[in-house]
Amino acid sequence: MRLFNGYCHFAAQVECAGRRFNIIAYDETARDLNRHWRPQRKEISFDFIDFDSIGRVDDLNTALEHISYEIFGNQTEMQDTRSSLGHSSSKDAMQSLTRTDHMNLESALSKDFEMFENVKNAV
Repeated sequence: MRLFNGYCHFAAQVECAGRRFNIIAYDETARDLNRHWRPQRKEISFDFIDFDSIGRVDDLNTALEHISYEIFGNQTEMQDTRSSLGHSSSKDAMQSLTRTDHMNLESALSKDFEMFENVKNAV
């Protein structure tokens, strides 16, 4: 099971300068140096692993229930670290992006967006 977070994956790094978005959009080597910037499609070997299930962050509770059942055979309490560890909101980060930042992210994440569409259509 792998949770797919789409845009949120990059949005957590928005505090970086816009020039970094430009670099990661057009330089695959630079993008691959840091797991936070590396496309999820590559990070999880999406094209090489036949996943039996893919959870989505937009339906996190269902995904966590499925993981719990698969691992423990029953429903167990799972911690959502997005709230318990005080992670910032990706929505807030997205609102601070410029049009150029959006275009650079879309370029850098094009394979992730394609993967996300495949996952949405498979459900």
